[in-house]
Amino acid sequence: MAGTCYRVVVSVGSVDRSASDDGFVYFDFVGCDLISQTIGYNVNKTSFDTGYCMDSSYLYECYIYVGGVKTACTSSSITTGVSCSGSEPVEPPPVVVPPAYGKKYTLSAISKSGLTYTCEIWEKAWTGAVYPINTGTNPFVLNCLASSDDPFQPILPTTFTISADFTNFTDPWPDFLTTDDRKYHVKFYAQGTTYLVWRGYILMDSLTIPFTTGRNFVDIYCVDGLGLLKSIPYLPSTGDINVNENLLKIINNCLQYLLYPGGYYINHAINYYTAAMVNTTSYLRQCYIIPNTWVNGQDTFVTCYDVLEAICTAHGAQFFQSGGEWWIASVNERASDTVRVFRTNEDLIADTLSTVNITRTIQPYINDTLTPYYFIDNSQAKILAKGYQSIAITGDINYPANTIDNGSMLKLSGSYPANWTITLGTGGGTMTYNTSGTVPVWDMFAGSSGTTLAAANSCGYVNQGDIINLSFIYQALGTSGIALEVEIKIDVGGGNNYKWKRVLGSDPSWKYNFASGYYELTGSDGKQTTQTIETISAPASGTLYVTFKVSSVLTASISNVISTSSIFYKKRIVYNQNSTSPYKKEVNTKLGAAQPYLNTSQSQCLLTTSNNALVNFSRFSGGSTYSSMINLLLSQYYNIFYKPAINLSFTQYQLFTGSGVLGLLQNFAVTDPTGNVSISSARFVMGACTIDYINNVITGTGLQVSNTEIAFTQRDTYTL
Repeated sequence: MAGTCYRVVVSVGSVDRSASDDGFVYFDFVGCDLISQTIGYNVNKTSFDTGYCMDSSYLYECYIYVGGVKTACTSSSITTGVSCSGSEPVEPPPVVVPPAYGKKYTLSAISKSGLTYTCEIWEKAWTGAVYPINTGTNPFVLNCLASSDDPFQPILPTTFTISADFTNFTDPWPDFLTTDDRKYHVKFYAQGTTYLVWRGYILMDSLTIPFTTGRNFVDIYCVDGLGLLKSIPYLPSTGDINVNENLLKIINNCLQYLLYPGGYYINHAINYYTAAMVNTTSYLRQCYIIPNTWVNGQDTFVTCYDVLEAICTAHGAQFFQSGGEWWIASVNERASDTVRVFRTNEDLIADTLSTVNITRTIQPYINDTLTPYYFIDNSQAKILAKGYQSIAITGDINYPANTIDNGSMLKLSGSYPANWTITLGTGGGTMTYNTSGTVPVWDMFAGSSGTTLAAANSCGYVNQGDIINLSFIYQALGTSGIALEVEIKIDVGGGNNYKWKRVLGSDPSWKYNFASGYYELTGSDGKQTTQTIETISAPASGTLYVTFKVSSVLTASISNVISTSSIFYKKRIVYNQNSTSPYKKEVNTKLGAAQPYLNTSQSQCLLTTSNNALVNFSRFSGGSTYSSMINLLLSQYYNIFYKPAINLSFTQYQLFTGSGVLGLLQNFAVTDPTGNVSISSARFVMGACTIDYINNVITGTGLQVSNTEIAFTQRDTYTL
C-alpha cells in the first residue's frame, strides 16, 4: 500500500552535467503506484516541479555516471513538493528509463517450414529462474487490426496470441490479476533469437482459464501498446508550447511512454523534400511543428494516438510494427520493390540510411524452391473497390487553442509560474497565489513603481490578417479608473512592433512603435470575471508577446490566460474535378493545409527549424513539385483511387523470406494466369490479416497501391 505521496521536484546543476559521462543527471524514485521510475535531464533546472508523483516512504536519489560509475550528485537534487495522488508529468524529460525486466517464461514451437519460433515473457523486476511452458495448438498468431479496405489507414495496431499449455506446469503462474498493464513484456523470435518478429505487453483481458481436469490450455492475449497511446496526452519535450519540434522527435516523445525495455528502433520511410531540406537527411528530422498545435484546452493536449494519426494522415503514411521495430512509411513508396529508409534508436542521435527490399511474388505452385510463396486452400479472390474521379483533400483552417505557455500558471519554477517573468514593483510589490476565490488566481500588488507579469517567451506567431483573441480570469476592485494594463505586442523584427492600444473611453487601435501601448482596463468591482480582448486584423506578421501591468499601489488578480487567433477563411479544399460523377472521396487532414500556404501561425503549419513555412514539396524519386503538403497528398490519393482498385482476399503459404519473417512492411505481387481482370502488374500491401507462424500461413486482405504519378489538374479553394 502506498504511503504519503508528493510531487517530484528536481534541480539540475551545470557542475553535475559537466562531470557526467553523458551529460545527464538521473533521478530514481518509487511512484504512488509502487512502480520504480527513473528520469534524466541534460538541461539545467531550478526547483522544477516535474508533475511526477512519488511515494516518500521509499528511497529516492539523484546521481550521475562518472567513468561508468554511479556517483551521487553534488549540484543537483531531488526533493518533495506538494501532496499528490498520481503522476501528471508537465513535460517529458529527455530520458525516461524503462524499469528493469527479467526473462521468466519461454515457449517454443517448430513451424511447418522447419523454422523454430521462440516466445519470451519478461517480468518487471524479475531476477529468478526461467520457466519453460509447453505450447498449445497454433501457439503463435498475430493479427493486424486494420479496420477497412483503405490503404491509407494511418495506424495499424497488432495483437499477438500465445496458446500456452499449463497442464503439467508446476512452477509459478504469471500474475494474470495484476493491475500493471506493463508487468509482462513479450518478445517473439524466429530461428532462436536471430530474427525479432514482434514485441509488446500481455493484456490482462480476454483471458480464458478453463475449469478442467484434462488439458489446461490458456490463450494469452498481447498488444503492441499503440492502444495505450489513446490515454496518454502529448507533452512537448521543449518545455514551451511555442518552441518547435521536428516530426521524429514528436513521434519519439510518444513512443518513449510505452516504456519498451531495452529500447526500440524507429524506421522512417517518408521521402518528401523541399528546397529548404537536404535529401541525405530524413524528412522527419527537417519538418517542424510548433507544439501549441496539439493544445486542446488551457494547458491540456490531445493524446499521443491523435498526434501520430495526424502526422500519418497528412503524409499519406502508416505507422505500424514490423520485425519487432516501429515503422512510419509512405503508402505510395511501399508500392515499389524497395523503400529508402532511415533507421534510428530511441536516443535519436543518428540515422542509418539504407534501401530495403520489401517485395515478394506469389506464383502458381511448382515446388517450394522455385515458387516459395503461393496461394493455398483455393480461397483467393479478387475484390473490386470503387474508384473516384473526384477526390478532395480538406483542411480546417484552425489556430492553436492556446499559444500562452503555462497559461493556467499552475506549473511552477520556484515560487512563481514557470515561463513567466515577474518584475516586482519597488516599495513592496508582490505576487502571491490566492485560492480563496472560485478560481485560484495570482494577486499582483503594484508597490510604488508597478508590478509586471510577462510571458517569458513568445506567445506564438501572428500572420498579417490574423485576429488575436486574448482572454483571462480577472479580478480587481473598483469600476472606474485604470486597474490593469495589458500589452499585446507584435514584434515584426528590426526593433519595430505594433501594439494594440486602448485608452479608457476611446476605441482601441494598432499603434506602430508606440512606447506606451497598453490596453487599459477598469476594475471588475472585486468580482472574478472572464475578460476578453479581441483585436482587428493584425497589420503585419511577427511574434506575439503579452504583458500584464499593475500600477499606482493597486492589486489585480490574473489566471487562466488564453491567446488564440482566427481568420475569415474556415476551410481549404484541394481537389480535382475531371468528371460530373456524383461519387466523391474526401479526406480531412489536420496538417499541411495552411491558408495562405506561407502561413506560420495556424495549427496546419509545417515549418523549417527557423519557423518558415515549408513550400514546394517533391518526391525523392522525382516528378512534379507541389506548393504545399496538401497538394502532394492529393496526388498520392489520386494515384491509387482514380480508378477502381482490385484488392485480394487470400491465404498464402510461407512466411520466411531468407533474411527474416514476413511482416506488415512487405508488399507483394501476383503472377496471375487467369487473364481475367489481370493483377500481374499490381502491388499490394497488407490490410486486416492473421499470421499463423506455426502453420506458416498468412490469411487476410491485400490492398492495391501504386507509386505511378498520374498527371491531372488541381484546384485550390477556400471557404469562408
